[in-house]
Parts: sequence; structure tokens; C-alpha cells
Amino acid sequence: MWEKNLSRGKGKYKAELRAKDIYPFFCQRYPKLVETIDQKKHKEILNDYIELSKTNILNGRILDTPIGKIFIQKMKMPVGYLQSKGKLKLDFHTSMKLKKKVFHTNDHTSNFRMQIVWKRPHLFKKNYYSFLPVRGFKRALPALIKSIKNKDYVIKFISKYQS
Repeated sequence: MWEKNLSRGKGKYKAELRAKDIYPFFCQRYPKLVETIDQKKHKEILNDYIELSKTNILNGRILDTPIGKIFIQKMKMPVGYLQSKGKLKLDFHTSMKLKKKVFHTNDHTSNFRMQIVWKRPHLFKKNYYSFLPVRGFKRALPALIKSIKNKDYVIKFISKYQS
């Protein structure tokens, strides 16, 4: 379950919990259900729950769990400010085609950026815990944004421009 990840540097651990690691805890917690739910069925239930959660998050709902809230945050980009500071992301594909620097301004979303956010309770220290969605989940967000225009997500208001 906890294995040393040598490629990440000294003292870094990779924690991956799989369905087979969670099943013994399920058996201890719910001994009466073990007779009807075997390990294979338990894995199917977990996978269905994860898919349902991903769908709900991508549809703009907030997933509220005991360890925090997961949602998509929408934030207005101060394009002029970011361009003056040189902090806009470079569009490599278009830049190579036009042979000049072209930056992403997110015109298709009216200059909004979206990201998947985990708002954790105060007892989870910022340095020790992180939420890293899997690649397929991260890539589903831009695909959904491009297919559905003007989708409502949780908006983060900024009083001053972020540096």
C-alpha cells in the first residue's frame, strides 16, 4: 500500500489505495454485508460511485465528502495584467504555425479559467495532502467546456490581481 517512490526524491512516498486494499476495512465495518457483497462486486460498486461522482462534478455540482469538497472553479483571467507580466500561457501549436508568439486568452470561455479544486478542512495540512485527478478526469474538463458553452461553475472572485 505505502511504497517508497524513488523517482520523486528523498522522503517522498506514493500512496495508492486500490479496491483490494479497501475491501478488508469494508469487511470489518460491515460483517453482515460480506455474505452478499464479494470483492468483485465491491470493486464494481466503487467504480460506479467514482464514475457518478466524476459526472456530477463535471456537470457543475459540488461533491461534499467528509474530507472536503471537490468542484470545478471558474476564475476570470485579467488578460491585460497577465500579458504585461508575461504570465499568459504560450500556445505552442499556433505559434509554430504563424511563426510568432501567440498566447492562450481563453476567448471561447469569455476569458475564464476552469480547474478542479479540492477545498479541504483545516485539519488537512496544505503541505501533506493533495488532490491529483487522474489524466482522463482532467482531460474531460476541457472537452466538456468546448462542447457546452456558458456552463455555470463555482466562480472565484478576485479583489486584486494575483501576482
